Amino acid sequence: MDAKLKYKAKKIKIVFFDIDDTLRTSKTGFIPATIPTVFKQLREKGILTGIASGRGIFGVVPEIRKLKPDFFVTLNGAYIEDKKGQVIYQHQIDKSDVEEYVSWTKREGIEYGLVGSHDAKLSTRTELISEAIDPIYPNLGVDPDFHEKDRYIPDVDL
Repeated sequence: MDAKLKYKAKKIKIVFFDIDDTLRTSKTGFIPATIPTVFKQLREKGILTGIASGRGIFGVVPEIRKLKPDFFVTLNGAYIEDKKGQVIYQHQIDKSDVEEYVSWTKREGIEYGLVGSHDAKLSTRTELISEAIDPIYPNLGVDPDFHEKDRYIPDVDL
């Protein structure tokens, strides 16, 4: 490693990792044995670690939590927690916007999923939806009225 690159490497303060198909394969859940070592080595160098994912915080699997990252940036940045579970940031979509979205999907015949503060639900379940969502949120429940019950952030049109 040349001197310039070493200098830049010493300035690194935090490293974020995605979950799906980065730390863990989506289809099988396999995590390479080297991953815990990487997190340990970063900690030893005083470098903070974080998870950055489109998943909700409740969708971060136990194997990833065992890595003990310092931060969880979830829902593509809309919800952030530290390693103690303290919420650092959250952005909720306005209820009227979600209601408008749900009305539109119903008019257009589009199935959807909504992610709330600590849960997610589908409007319906089909084989295609199961194939798409089960690797991320296995056995996700169906509740077409979920938007009326939880604080929410729309996650995906299916």
